[in-house]
Amino acid sequence: MHDLIAYTDGACSGNPGPGGWGVVMQAKTGDTVTKQRELKGGAIQGLSPQGGKHDMDKKRKLNSVFEISGSVLAMVYALLIASNTGNEILGFSLLFISASLFAAWAVIDRRWTFLLLQAFYAGSAIIGLIRWA
Repeated sequence: MHDLIAYTDGACSGNPGPGGWGVVMQAKTGDTVTKQRELKGGAIQGLSPQGGKHDMDKKRKLNSVFEISGSVLAMVYALLIASNTGNEILGFSLLFISASLFAAWAVIDRRWTFLLLQAFYAGSAIIGLIRWA
């Protein structure tokens, strides 16, 4: 029986998301026994009997739409408020929409503390709308 040393590593893009793993097995003498193996596509896709790849791609696209739209609206909100040009109603409306988009993203991704933060932003937007209405 040989004494073996295993060197392992792994990563994924997103959680859940496509990923890979690798292992190098070496005998104590230094001879390489087994080299790297990889799995691309993530464990969830590989384990899904109904072809989870399609569902994951759909979820990833939806998350991207919510993330990008929410980010752009938040930046426009910040510029409107900072410009002090009397566009507060529009700015707070954009903040509310942005928080709603990020909240939807948080629910899909099950990020509950991030959802709580978006509830705070949405509440702030509602207060701003009431104040400036």
